[in-house]
Amino acid sequence: MVNDDQARVQVVAGRDDKRLELAGHIEEIVADCLFVRLDIRPFRPEALQPGVLVRLIRETGREQHVEILPSQGEPDPRLLRVRVAEPPTQDEANRRTYFRVSMRRAETQLTVLAGNRAARLHIRLIDMSGSGVRFTCPQPLEVGYVLVITLPLIGGSQPRDLRAHVQWVRPAGKEWQIGAEFFNVPAADRDLIVRTVFMEEVRSRLDSIRSGDEES
Repeated sequence: MVNDDQARVQVVAGRDDKRLELAGHIEEIVADCLFVRLDIRPFRPEALQPGVLVRLIRETGREQHVEILPSQGEPDPRLLRVRVAEPPTQDEANRRTYFRVSMRRAETQLTVLAGNRAARLHIRLIDMSGSGVRFTCPQPLEVGYVLVITLPLIGGSQPRDLRAHVQWVRPAGKEWQIGAEFFNVPAADRDLIVRTVFMEEVRSRLDSIRSGDEES
């Protein structure tokens, strides 16, 4: 039996724009194998095929590389059987591994915390992943600034205020494009971020299919 306070994990597979992030929990440990129950059915099951190397991130921040093993008995897309594996080479580990989805330029707001000052700004969301968000802002911000970004997350009763660090700033016409990385995110909110990314991807795919049907 796995203790509840140790069971919650994030499963991260793939890299670049094909990154897949799913929340779940360790359901059982048998010998050197872990059975991970995902909260939702993966929408890209090919990223979790036997032999694929993925990362398992616990709530404590501890990270392990695990290999997907063949399922036992009747296949269940939400149940992964894995075992600890050797981490990838340094060259592979240094590559970007963020799966992002478009946030359709949704309008929201953030609070900039700089020293003893705080400023409220309206922004437009460009895209988001489980690790951060990209947006446009009417004025430039400095790298390292702490932000409190109000994000509409699926499953939340109201928008969540999430903390992030500014990672980079680029001019974009009359505005500025900014990339920020989340930090100190509660586990429940992290799950909502992952689910939001998943649902936005599903919605985008459905819109693409409908658009193709209309054109034909």
